[in-house]
Amino acid sequence: STSAVSQQLALLERETGATLFERRGRRLVLTEAGELLADHAESILDEWNYVKNWSSNWIHSLEVQSGRPIHSALCLP
Repeated sequence: STSAVSQQLALLERETGATLFERRGRRLVLTEAGELLADHAESILDEWNYVKNWSSNWIHSLEVQSGRPIHSALCLP
């Protein structure tokens, strides 16, 4: 809901200690600090996607070499 999003944005601003958005009527515009945070968040997400793809390829490689699914060996009973 809109209220939940507003609460999360306010929490993000409190946690960072910075004003991340300028409120212009019903619109939000990123401040310089907001832009910086958004850039860092994008970089982190890019790295996370790289790691996910790398690990997926690595697991697939192990599966091909072993001839069996790795996920079944990694699952706990």
